Amino acid sequence: MISKELRSIFTQAVGYAKSSKHEYLTLEHIFLMLIHDQTIENLFLDLGVDTDQLFSELKKYVDENTPKFPVGITEEPMETISLSSTIEYMVSHVQSSGKTNANVEDMFVAILKD
Repeated sequence: MISKELRSIFTQAVGYAKSSKHEYLTLEHIFLMLIHDQTIENLFLDLGVDTDQLFSELKKYVDENTPKFPVGITEEPMETISLSSTIEYMVSHVQSSGKTNANVEDMFVAILKD
């Protein structure tokens, strides 16, 4: 149901949230990892967006605005309701279009929908 590339994006986002000791896994974590996916990055470049600057500014935003676990606590980040509903929307949209797999483009569109 989820493409290998999109699974990789999710894995990277979870890894970043964990390594940053973030309490939550958010849409912004996913979007942060999508920025450097080749397909999405090419889209941004075609639109004249500086992806390095976008990545840097979003990373700073995520780091400054995502609650962190206290020192010594090693919990898994919890998926936000917004992220869960966006993933559900993406899966529903993919299924209704007759596709068998959701890909990075589907996730990108689902995020923009919000």
